[in-house]
Amino acid sequence: MGDILPLVAAFFAGVAVEFLNYLITRSAISDGKNTPFVFPLRALIAAAFLAALYFTAKALAIDVTACVIAGAVGATVALAAFTALLMKNNKKGGGGDG
Repeated sequence: MGDILPLVAAFFAGVAVEFLNYLITRSAISDGKNTPFVFPLRALIAAAFLAALYFTAKALAIDVTACVIAGAVGATVALAAFTALLMKNNKKGGGGDG
């Protein structure tokens, strides 16, 4: 159980980071002015998360590879879910109507 808990924490940390990215993107889309600046910011947040996860796992003597993979999987799953939610909530949405 001790080996699984850090992986679960990394997974949910990835979900939390993508939720933060979702909030930033939703705010920028509703504002409409700063949308081009959101994408580099999202990339920086995701990269900082992975770097922090790497160094945290290394400092705590946790399997770094497994921890980073778990965090990346959590971020990827959440990214897909939150992107679908953004498309659903956006009136332009790209829903395939045209």
